[in-house]
Amino acid sequence: MTKLKPLVLCLCLEAVVVMISIPGSHCRALVPNDEKLIENTCKKTPNYSVCLQSLKASPGSSSADVTGLAQIMVKVMKAKANDALRRIHELQRVGSGPQERKALSSCADKYKAVLIADVPQATEALQKGDPKFAEDGANDAANEATYCESDFSGKSPLTKQNNAMHDVAAVTAAISLLGDMLCTLVVVAAISKTNCRIMEQKNSNLIEETCKQTRQHDLCVQYLLSDPRSTDADDVTGLALIMVNVIKTKANKGLDKIHQLLRESPEPGEEEALSGCVDRYKAIVEADVAQAVAGLQKGNPKFAEDGANDAGVEATSCEKGFSGKSPLTNDNNAIRDAAATTAAIVRLLL
Repeated sequence: MTKLKPLVLCLCLEAVVVMISIPGSHCRALVPNDEKLIENTCKKTPNYSVCLQSLKASPGSSSADVTGLAQIMVKVMKAKANDALRRIHELQRVGSGPQERKALSSCADKYKAVLIADVPQATEALQKGDPKFAEDGANDAANEATYCESDFSGKSPLTKQNNAMHDVAAVTAAISLLGDMLCTLVVVAAISKTNCRIMEQKNSNLIEETCKQTRQHDLCVQYLLSDPRSTDADDVTGLALIMVNVIKTKANKGLDKIHQLLRESPEPGEEEALSGCVDRYKAIVEADVAQAVAGLQKGNPKFAEDGANDAGVEATSCEKGFSGKSPLTNDNNAIRDAAATTAAIVRLLL
């Protein structure tokens, strides 16, 4: 959910209502627990019944605040991932055809990624009061389950486990952001309009000056300003991380479109091209984006630039996979543009 930023309000009022986000760990004293907290929280998620069942079955949920409920759901995610891995290993021991063995192996890697990367990311983010990062971890886990399901060319033997993982992760993501919303204090503060304008101008100048050094200035500004976190970014690295998230969002959107097209029984040639694009878009989400983020976080901009450029290459390869008119031209162009803009911003750090 997009939050109103104090800097925007400053332009209009001398005395304004300021939204001050505080760490989720402090919420218990501010958001009183009651017996209906679980029900009210679950009503704001995409799957009320899964949310309610998962939380009420977990010890400690009755005394938890919203952030505590999100932490419990992360533990449920972990349990579901372990359940899926056990099922995968059972199927691998029983034996199957080459294609199913390949799909099972791929799914095992995906569920390991949930346990090794996504769950720790969500857990740490909630502990540190960073709900957006926690949401990203939960959404990544949901995507892994979706990708696992699509790995099977025929009927998937893991549909039950994948659906369970996806539903639980989606609920976790929703509660993570809800915790951020409920743990926002509204206070009245007298703030100088002049000072506010200076702070906003400084941030606007950063975006403007950064985007001037990319090939598509207007698109760069549009991408950055569409993300509310850009008003908090105080350096080029912060803007670059936002752009990497743009690549990820567009790749996930493209994957959803590809799966929809595959369900519509395309012609053999187009089906083969679409399947190839699935692999390329997965590579963007699972490898290129992860590489770019890691490079930026570890102070290795060249590694991050390579990840962004690789994402653009994958989109180009997808487009070339169609012998006739491509149904993914807009999606591929969007990823190429976002990747090129990201790479240009990252190069400013070299």
